[in-house]
Amino acid sequence: MSVSIENKQTVNTLITIGKTFILIAFLIPIIGLILRAINYEWFELFSFKQTVSQNPLSAICYAMIAIAIWIIRNENASFRSKLICNIICFFVMIIAAGKLITYFMNRPFLLEVLLFKDQIYHVKSKIGKELNANLLSLISSFFFITLCLSLLLNNYGNKQIYKISQILNYITALCAILAIYCYVYKIDELIATSFIIPISLNSAICALLLSLGILFLRPHKGSMQTLIGQNSTQIVLLRFLAFFVPLLLGWLKIKGEDNGVYSKNMGTALYASATFCISMFLLGWKSKIQSKLREVRQKNEEQIEKDRDKLKNILELSPTTITIIDLNTQKYIYTNRASRQLFRYKGSDLRNKKYQDVVKTLVAGIDEDKIRNRLDLIKKLNEDESNEMTYGIYNTKGLVSWIITKGIGFDYKNGKAQKALINGLDISKEMKLQLALERQTAEIEQTNKKLRESNDKLRDIQLNLEEKIKERIYEIEESNRACKDFFEESFEGILRYGLKDIEGVDINLPIKQQITLIQKHAYIAEANKKFIHDHGYKSKDELVGTPLIDFLAMSDNEKIKLTVGFIKNGYKMENVTSAHLNKAGEKVKFLVNMTGVIDNGLLISAWSTEMKLVNINQ
Repeated sequence: MSVSIENKQTVNTLITIGKTFILIAFLIPIIGLILRAINYEWFELFSFKQTVSQNPLSAICYAMIAIAIWIIRNENASFRSKLICNIICFFVMIIAAGKLITYFMNRPFLLEVLLFKDQIYHVKSKIGKELNANLLSLISSFFFITLCLSLLLNNYGNKQIYKISQILNYITALCAILAIYCYVYKIDELIATSFIIPISLNSAICALLLSLGILFLRPHKGSMQTLIGQNSTQIVLLRFLAFFVPLLLGWLKIKGEDNGVYSKNMGTALYASATFCISMFLLGWKSKIQSKLREVRQKNEEQIEKDRDKLKNILELSPTTITIIDLNTQKYIYTNRASRQLFRYKGSDLRNKKYQDVVKTLVAGIDEDKIRNRLDLIKKLNEDESNEMTYGIYNTKGLVSWIITKGIGFDYKNGKAQKALINGLDISKEMKLQLALERQTAEIEQTNKKLRESNDKLRDIQLNLEEKIKERIYEIEESNRACKDFFEESFEGILRYGLKDIEGVDINLPIKQQITLIQKHAYIAEANKKFIHDHGYKSKDELVGTPLIDFLAMSDNEKIKLTVGFIKNGYKMENVTSAHLNKAGEKVKFLVNMTGVIDNGLLISAWSTEMKLVNINQ
């Protein structure tokens, strides 16, 4: 179910209430039919001793509509369920249309005469005029048509048509409430007249429950979504109580006056006082609910702020350059430490600098034209596209450092990115290795040329040498391609260490005790794809859960020294070399940046960014 409002609990509660209404609307006519067959006096009590009781055919139709609604109670109802629902709706609509046509033609409705002739006339009139008050009501027929039409439109699935379905249910609910108010306030002129067959109280209640049930089963659609908004369940129910509280108070007022408990004037005074008291109670209840919601919202905002600080810390410690640029002003919004170091800026000096100004001063001339218009390219990207570039910039020694970068757009408005995120990695060492490999390849090609010029006497030796040279060229070319793949896809590894079976390590404990707890309980809790890939694993499940003590490929003294340095440096380490074991059991070295997460004096976890160290001599 796709819910566009935030309060999903309210939606689920209203769906449950809607299902309950449907079940009650099904039970009322079924119980009435059973009591009518067993004992008519019991049936009269069940009908609140009203002159007009629920017609048997009307009861069957209400029960059938309840069944039709129940069949499609779930939004993802199958085609077969919707088909059955539609068949039931068409059948009930035919009955309702037949009743209306025969009434206006002044003819008896043969279906109810044939099936329920004896029960139809088994009624004593309590009003001035003699009526067949137990016939199928024209108002019920109208309700049958509106309810069935709303179900048919609901099954169609179109948003605009669904709004019409909701309007039909609103009309049905308001008319049913009007009928119930007429019974409560004893407005006989609206209950029954000489020119229309009145609706029974039970039928009005069924129509109200069915219409509300249809609305509540889809509270996240159409106008119901607007009515609910982002409010809690209690506030939404308070809105619906506004329709029924006056009804209950009015009924108590009239009952008390009829039974002589108090006079009319006293009843009016009590009614006004009760209305005031209940209104104040409901207002106070609403204020209390809103106060709780504010507290929950404040806690959520505080948690979001904490998570934001943690993320900021991770980004700041990342060895890759991370920059965010406003595409409208073309100014830097955020830069991490690696970016500032690479661009030769300190602190927040790079913030609010123009992108073009930085390009002019730092980017090597050969690449300046290539990246000058990069922001314009990013602005044109779709949300699932990225822009990759490799270019050189001048370092502090005036030499060119090469970086590979990937840029994406985000914060889209009207299909256009408002901000750009550019992630980069210094690949100067890899570029030097690539150039060395290219020179070596050229030398080998020159050697091949000389070997091919050898005389015929050394042909056999030459052929053997050429074969070996070709193999060497293939190895070098393969090595060259592997390096290029590394240049294009190299990103940092990120993981989180957790502590198993304990809440955390008390940072006030002696260092030796802290080391013992860390070595005993620390394990790999999370790892990204790059990290997993660097260690030779295919999935995180193979690596996550590994104890830290087993993961580090170091001697016990080296592990203790590493842990002591981490603790004494304020639970941080920067650019520290660490050795791990990969899946094959081989020793792999990484450049590690790590920061611990401290909460209430406890070290609860640690985030680490790790870059695999490349051996240039290879």
